[in-house]
Amino acid sequence: MLSSLPKRVAACVLAGLLLVSASASAELVRDLYTQSVLVANQSEETRREAAQEALKKVLQRVSGTPDVLHSPELMGLITRAESYLESFHYESSDELIDYRGQEVKASKLVLRFSGSTLETFLRQVRLPVWPANRPSILVWLVTDSAAGKQMVSPEMADPVAELLPQVARDLGLPISRPLFDLQDQMAANAADFWRLDRRAVRAASQRYPVDAVLIGRYSQTSTGLWLATWSLEHKNNQNIFDSQAIEPEALLTDGLQQVAAYLAGLYGVVASEVPGNALVLELSSVATFADYIGALDYLNGLTIVSHVAPHSIAGDRMRLQLFVEGGRSVLLDTLELDRRLDRVASPIDGLGQVSVNPPGSLENPLKFIWQGSRAR
Repeated sequence: MLSSLPKRVAACVLAGLLLVSASASAELVRDLYTQSVLVANQSEETRREAAQEALKKVLQRVSGTPDVLHSPELMGLITRAESYLESFHYESSDELIDYRGQEVKASKLVLRFSGSTLETFLRQVRLPVWPANRPSILVWLVTDSAAGKQMVSPEMADPVAELLPQVARDLGLPISRPLFDLQDQMAANAADFWRLDRRAVRAASQRYPVDAVLIGRYSQTSTGLWLATWSLEHKNNQNIFDSQAIEPEALLTDGLQQVAAYLAGLYGVVASEVPGNALVLELSSVATFADYIGALDYLNGLTIVSHVAPHSIAGDRMRLQLFVEGGRSVLLDTLELDRRLDRVASPIDGLGQVSVNPPGSLENPLKFIWQGSRAR
């Protein structure tokens, strides 16, 4: 499944514009590599164990899926978690945790791992990396209880809503909640949202400049079991996920993990072998999610390009595999005419030297600067 992600990225990213608004803009998820853990003491043994648990959460957040933790390549990485720390510190906490059968006051251990080191490792073993620029998600919640079906407003004491910000943060999902002002109250009908009525959801959400809309509908049975259905509206597609659990946090975590895995499958990147018939382009100035989408959309729209597959992302640079009808010269001529990309001259251009690696190979990619909306 992991090895198929690049193809899915290209197919889904290029399918069309984002759902809710042409002005929608993804958010930069900060502190992807920072994780806090409650600990009973500040011993080295406790810190070592906490670092391993923290790294598991970081790896899941960076890849977008818990499946990455089952990869044998990561077993050694996790056991050496402390080796990948950039810093750590302790903060006070009012929370209590169980320690050897007794409740003790906890400290918060905040650990920051080396993002560049971990991303390099994930690329080397060809596991997914989901860049920090991620689709922004508007979350509507609707519940069915003894009081009937109700839209969950920020003022309500609802266990799922209260846990939502922290669980979303742990999974690297940039979420927002509706304002629930008078306009929202008039537009959001609980019965429509419970039915997952796409037209009603779109009408109520159109005022928010987001990339996706998530509906969470849930209820608790007489036996205490929580049941939920999650509907993610993204790029004119509706994706349904179900979850159930004994506790609200587990219910929420299971549902949002499925959302994160779906989006990471679209926008995550897996380094892979480059087929011999593919040309490799390296684009710089791909600084935002809009740049990312725009560059892919542009290249895929070229008549001579039959397929585009992202290969890797590092900072504002992105490498892509292009399958071109007519070869390198035809592609270069087309790009020169369109002027959406400015070619970066090779250091050996004009010096009469010949690279041992052909232009357009992984070792010697064709380098361009993405002009985006600045194109002439």
